[in-house]
Amino acid sequence: MRSVIKQNGYLTEIYRRDWHLDQGGVDQVFQVVLNPGAIEAWHVHQQTTDRFFASSGRILLVLYDAREGSPTHGLINEFRMGTERPALVVVPPGIWHGVCNIGDELAVLVNLVDEAYKYESPDHWGLPVNTEQIPYCFEP
Repeated sequence: MRSVIKQNGYLTEIYRRDWHLDQGGVDQVFQVVLNPGAIEAWHVHQQTTDRFFASSGRILLVLYDAREGSPTHGLINEFRMGTERPALVVVPPGIWHGVCNIGDELAVLVNLVDEAYKYESPDHWGLPVNTEQIPYCFEP
């Protein structure tokens, strides 16, 4: 991830195909705006790859691998990202994920997915934020 300082601010690259982060293309780009303290969890996809970038604010992205046979099965990963810490995190299918705005201002999370959302048959499953199926507790 690179930020280029400009005369009136800065430019941050979000995604480049030549980074070779994954094999998929980009079929849809959308953003989620989170209020301070807001939590969006838990979500998983069977087909879709997410690519998350926090364009403003401070975001905590948490991943949980529930895939049987995976070398990272049962592990939790936390990523703190945002204005001061730009990062693009690729979340493959089958990985549960949740986000929390850990800052005091609105936070914006951009998602570049390889398959556009299908309203008639969404590739999207969810669990409550406090589920016992995922060994993680977002701090209040």
